[in-house]
Amino acid sequence: MKTFTDQGECCQAIAQALVAKLPVGWQRADTIAKLDEESVDLESSYVDSAGKKTEMLAAYEVALYCHQLAPLVSTPEKGLYKTCVISVESSGRYNFKYEY
Repeated sequence: MKTFTDQGECCQAIAQALVAKLPVGWQRADTIAKLDEESVDLESSYVDSAGKKTEMLAAYEVALYCHQLAPLVSTPEKGLYKTCVISVESSGRYNFKYEY
């Protein structure tokens, strides 16, 4: 397993792992990662070119990398994130939003 010390590299690896097995024609993939002390629960889906939303099982690496991401984006005031919302577009653009 790869270990990350850089937030940007970790986010990029999460985005790449999230879309690695998506079918041709996907437009956007979304994942909600819910963090607790021991694990990460994922809810993932993608939207195809027809606008249809389909639930999916994210790659195991997505959960591992989300767990590694938590201390990289934490602050002393906020602590670790509780929820991370990840959106990846087929253009390669991705966005991460954190709820503490």
